Amino acid sequence: MLSEELDGEVLCIDEQTGTYFSMAGTATASWNLLVAGTSAGEVAGVASSAHPGVEGVADDVDAFVSKLLEVGLLEARPDDTYEGGPSVDWGSNWTAPDVGVHADMQDILLFDPIHQVDYDKGWPHRSDD
Repeated sequence: MLSEELDGEVLCIDEQTGTYFSMAGTATASWNLLVAGTSAGEVAGVASSAHPGVEGVADDVDAFVSKLLEVGLLEARPDDTYEGGPSVDWGSNWTAPDVGVHADMQDILLFDPIHQVDYDKGWPHRSDD
C-alpha cells in the first residue's frame, strides 16, 4: 500500500489490486492521526474537542474507521495503548470524514511497462500474454 498527502488530500494505492483511495478534509486529519498510531477513540475525542457543539462527530469518526477497515486501509490493533499523535488541521466546519474508493485506473496502475509491453508495437501497447 502506498500513501501520500498532497495539498491536504491523501491518496493511497493498493499495489495488489490497482484500486486507489482518496481522502480530504476531516478524513485527512483523521487518517494522519490513525496512521501515527492514535486509537479511533482518541481521534474521535480530538475531533469532538476541535468542533464543540457538533453532534455525531464520534459516530462519524467511527463510521470512517469502519470503512477504512472494510476496504483494507487499516488493520485492527489488539490494544489501544498509544497516546497522543501529530497536530492536525480539522478545519473550521465539521464534515463527516469519508474515503473515496476508485477502481477506474486499475489496468493502468497494475500494468508493468517493462514486462507486459508488446515488443513489436512498443509502449504503450500491452502484450496479449
